[in-house]
Amino acid sequence: MILRVLFRIFAVLLLLFFSFLSACGQEGDTKTLRLQVELPSDWEENLDMEVLGVGAVAPYVGTIRVVVGDGDNARTWEFPWGERAGKTGDIDLGDSDSVRVQAVTAGTVIMEGNLDNTVTGGEATIALRESGGFSWAGSLLYPRQDHCAVAVGNTVLVIGGNLDTRVIEEIVPSGNGFAASAYAASLIYPRTGQVVLHDAAGGNLFIFKGTISEVEDNLFEFLDLENDENDSILLTNYRRQFSPVIEDREVFLLGGYNSGSEWQEAALLIDAENLNEKLSTIVISLIIRDDPCCLEKSQKIICLGGGTEIIEVFDLVSREIYVSADSFPEIQNFSLISLNSPELIVIGGNENTTPKKEILKFDVPSAVLTLMSGELVYPRFFHTSTLVGENQILVIGGSPNLASSRSAEILDLTTGQSRELPWRMRVPRTGHTATLLADGRVLVIGGNMGEKTIEVWNPPAEY
Repeated sequence: MILRVLFRIFAVLLLLFFSFLSACGQEGDTKTLRLQVELPSDWEENLDMEVLGVGAVAPYVGTIRVVVGDGDNARTWEFPWGERAGKTGDIDLGDSDSVRVQAVTAGTVIMEGNLDNTVTGGEATIALRESGGFSWAGSLLYPRQDHCAVAVGNTVLVIGGNLDTRVIEEIVPSGNGFAASAYAASLIYPRTGQVVLHDAAGGNLFIFKGTISEVEDNLFEFLDLENDENDSILLTNYRRQFSPVIEDREVFLLGGYNSGSEWQEAALLIDAENLNEKLSTIVISLIIRDDPCCLEKSQKIICLGGGTEIIEVFDLVSREIYVSADSFPEIQNFSLISLNSPELIVIGGNENTTPKKEILKFDVPSAVLTLMSGELVYPRFFHTSTLVGENQILVIGGSPNLASSRSAEILDLTTGQSRELPWRMRVPRTGHTATLLADGRVLVIGGNMGEKTIEVWNPPAEY
């Protein structure tokens, strides 16, 4: 009897002991985090509260939202910004290593950041960046306008745009921004308003036009990216004011004038591999065009603009040229975007001195040009347009005024509508470049005489 009682007492004590160990283990597995949230130093100067729909009020942050985990298992905490001076309360991380922090105003995520997944608890500091806006990213070595920017892996090469220098700049990620340095090779001649074609298969760049007046358009440069070498080449068949296009390691020089100032209908063809040059049997640019816009799409070369309403299409497979039944408006300085589908989008531009808000769509197989139902928020020319999603185009800067040159908007091709983003750029930009990076951000470089600054556009939370 006594042994039975002692056994029961021992069993109860053993049960309590293991329960205590289990409770201690659970407490040890619980990861609690407290954050100090930092905002960009000049965010209040660049946020447009009216675009957020709250009127002309001083910029403010409503709440800090912390999202732990992804998908259906995500858990959310929200903390009032004003009451906590950027500090959050305790956040239970559980077994998740995914932590997103967002600043929310008027129901819109205006800033955000991801926490380093090495943080397992305790206290940490996180710096947010503008969501759908522009972060300061660094400075160029030289001011640039009407230059070219080419993404080669994680590097962006900045070429021309300044007749005072032949230096090609190499922009690479550095910390939270980007660093500029002189590339190993330089231009042979200073250039501005040049055209750069990227032969990605061969690892080369062709640099046409944009030289000083003493040097004609028929002197182009060939930059070997693998060996960091550059060379200048004089066309055997003299040609100037042409439109260059590259397709499948072949460079086509379309239109232009010969040494006798006669318009050239036959294309000049350069083999990108051996640089051999010959007159092509391709006959395109039957119409004299002044600075046309030509590009290759779906094994067709399309030429439009250049002071004429006629749209020419040359089929590289059938070797036939045909003219669209539709007329292209006599606009200049528009942006042209090639979609993942067999379509082109023409955005903005100006007709004489009148800036345009219109958006046009050109279907390449049918050669049909249509006016889209929506339009830009601001009329723009000398702007940039960048495809940042399957059906999203980022339109940045441009003339004719300060409102357009500091602003950006997203054109949604599924609805045809464009919406202004609440973030402004730090400086007005026209004649700048906007280069899509591998991580979905867009590097915005230069624009305006004397402009050396770099900003980077951060995709908004919904992307």
